[in-house]
Amino acid sequence: MKKLLVIWFLSFLSAQITGLAEHYEMVPFSSSDSLQRQDRFRINLVAQKGIYSFNYSGELVQESISKPALFWDNREAYIELAFPLIDIRAGKQKIEWGLINGWFLSDRINPRDMRYHLTRSLNDVRVGIMMVRTRMHLFGFSLEGIWNPKIEYNPIIDHGPWRERDVDWTNDTPSLFILKDIYDKNLKNEFGLRLAGSVGRLQYRLMWFDGYQDELWVEYSNINWLTNPDPIGDGEIQSYKMTNRQTFYGFDCEYPLGSFSLQGEFGYETPFWYNTFPSFVGTGSELHYQYGMNKSNRSLSMIGIKYSGLLGLHLNGQWINKQILDYTTSDKFPATEEYGIFSASGSIPGLNAGIDYWTLSDLKREGGLSKIELYYLYTQRIIVTMGIHTVWGNEDHWIGEFDANDYYFIKGTFIY
Repeated sequence: MKKLLVIWFLSFLSAQITGLAEHYEMVPFSSSDSLQRQDRFRINLVAQKGIYSFNYSGELVQESISKPALFWDNREAYIELAFPLIDIRAGKQKIEWGLINGWFLSDRINPRDMRYHLTRSLNDVRVGIMMVRTRMHLFGFSLEGIWNPKIEYNPIIDHGPWRERDVDWTNDTPSLFILKDIYDKNLKNEFGLRLAGSVGRLQYRLMWFDGYQDELWVEYSNINWLTNPDPIGDGEIQSYKMTNRQTFYGFDCEYPLGSFSLQGEFGYETPFWYNTFPSFVGTGSELHYQYGMNKSNRSLSMIGIKYSGLLGLHLNGQWINKQILDYTTSDKFPATEEYGIFSASGSIPGLNAGIDYWTLSDLKREGGLSKIELYYLYTQRIIVTMGIHTVWGNEDHWIGEFDANDYYFIKGTFIY
């Protein structure tokens, strides 16, 4: 079988190879020491013959926050068959759902690599996984089907500036802990369907996904408070990844109005699991801290407006709401979450340069993450980017530490 695959691959008479070489350096506001460096060399290959095509994207990465520091990342590798009315894709791939700009609501197919949190593009955040995807095009509709045979989790980031954390409120004093998760590695079979169509100028998509809850919340936490009563920073929380299955029903739509476009995205999760009040269990030296769990249903919604106009100016504002229905009181998980996203980008007249701005605001907790980037095209193949990423608010947040995740960066990219 392997020989046949090699012969089939070598039978391609032409292949398109593209890629990039990039150096990225970020430095915190509070120190002159480099917080992180990353170098990567990426290869993208597309080979096609008749109805068959092979797509591959991989990169050699060296960075300061990974273990090991030097590794090869196979981003995507899949075979695709394109027939007149149907196409089939099998292999490691990334699939994007939804309209939210820089965050996730309906976009739940792939795991997420949050080593850089949301400071990178979502295509870099998504982790490619082995899937089969098929799309059928008929009567003006497109029906997409997805099968994920083996569940892959969000990678746990236990080191670096954006490592996974939990908040403890012992004696009403918040402290941060690293989460060390234990996964069930035998979960299988997630399925998804998406129907896309249009009515006049209105474009819409209906979504259904049956799989496992993708948010990182501990099901059981175990801390010995007598021997380690205040494990700040690198203290350990032993936790189990939630492996509860849920069904997601979603709908998104977009309606153009001249230079503007109205957006909507809505979803319903059943059931949705979340942590309730913690309690102490055991006695003496075996006294431990344990969370309870509760389940309900959750509604998700996004309303947005987008503008594209002069000088390549693009503006996008979105309001996001997540609401747990039949809520049981929890000091770990709020009944309602509200977020705002705003982005702006445009070119600078007379220069081969432009500015990108993006911010995510937690409207309930008055905190968020902002990034502004200035890029200059030295040539069509060489791009220099400088910018600032900052966490803002009045307290530490799931987005990051209020006083520790502000930094400026410079990035050089060569595209071939």
